[in-house]
Amino acid sequence: MSGMEHGMGHDPSAMDSPATSVAGAVARLGGAAALWSGLVAGGALAFTAFVLRGRDEVDAPVVLRLARWAGVVILGGLAIRVVAGSVVVAHGDLAAAVSPSAIADSFTGSTLWELGLQAAGAVALAAGARGTLQGSWLAVIGVVLVGAGHVLGGHSNTVEPRWLVVIADVAHLAAAATWVGGVVAMGLLLRARRRDGHDIDAALMGARFSVVAAVSVTVVGVTGVVLAVGILDRPEQLWQSNWGLLLLAKVAVVAVVAAIGAYNHFSVVPRLTARRHAVVRHAGRSHTAGGILRRSAGRETTLMVVIVLLTAWLVAASVEE
Repeated sequence: MSGMEHGMGHDPSAMDSPATSVAGAVARLGGAAALWSGLVAGGALAFTAFVLRGRDEVDAPVVLRLARWAGVVILGGLAIRVVAGSVVVAHGDLAAAVSPSAIADSFTGSTLWELGLQAAGAVALAAGARGTLQGSWLAVIGVVLVGAGHVLGGHSNTVEPRWLVVIADVAHLAAAATWVGGVVAMGLLLRARRRDGHDIDAALMGARFSVVAAVSVTVVGVTGVVLAVGILDRPEQLWQSNWGLLLLAKVAVVAVVAAIGAYNHFSVVPRLTARRHAVVRHAGRSHTAGGILRRSAGRETTLMVVIVLLTAWLVAASVEE
């Protein structure tokens, strides 16, 4: 059971009313916004560290600005989740939902720590993302705090052996952030370079990120299996429970995104790299390379939004339903 469920599960009958059903959905959307922004922020920092090297380091401020704004969006998502959660606690009574007691009641269980860590991390991100990675040490701490909040509110805290599942959960979240945030950062950077008329050496950047993404996808897959095995009591729950069905839907979308990434890694990037070495002086080819990866990043980002939305519902679902 997630922290959101702990903070909202006071009266099962209240969940049947339209107001509480809508509020529950809004709370999950707020949680999804916070999760998405946390992944983007972590991935932006990883992208700056592993991909932006040499002359590409000049673009670090563009990517780190993404991390800064992600911190702001996290705070907004958490605010939406808290307000919607208080509506559920107040059994759909909107007037009572804004009372201090209703808001306080929505922080039962581990929810206070879960949201508190994420909020503190978001503030550190918004204030600490600077023009260089070395100068953004506070933002790095912020990402760690946000990640700790997400792990605290997940299913891994109710599964044994807890140490193994928590390690898998942390690795899963870190790898997902590197993958998701990296795709968003690359798409943003390619668009910024095109807009500003800078030389777009997309082949080199794409080659670097494809290696990082391949490792990330592998870790996401392995740890995802570990988490599923730990959470599920029996294989039939994959198609007999809401949690299992959501997981299958998520895996299907992840597989599509992974296929796009694999195509880029094994087909597009090698062709672009070969062109880069053969016709490095031809700006038209460079812009073509940038266009290919930019469009690919856009498609992957759209599908990743779907994955995060499914994850938000997955965290709140039960393997017993």
